[in-house]
Amino acid sequence: MRLGLAAVPAGAVANLIDRGVDGAVTDYLHTGWFPTFNLADVFITGGGALLVLASLRTTSPSPDRSESGAS
Repeated sequence: MRLGLAAVPAGAVANLIDRGVDGAVTDYLHTGWFPTFNLADVFITGGGALLVLASLRTTSPSPDRSESGAS
């Protein structure tokens, strides 16, 4: 969860810095079969995926047996 919460804003800040320096976000990873992207986009997408996975893994607390009256 922490990695996802760190990766999304890190990627966004990296894109903002790139836009501030160059006036545009430079996409430099060209695969040919997939849209062109940059490393900051990877952090944003990967961080979002980690957040989704972390939220799916979160379990609700189970009831405490000592409070249910069982002794």
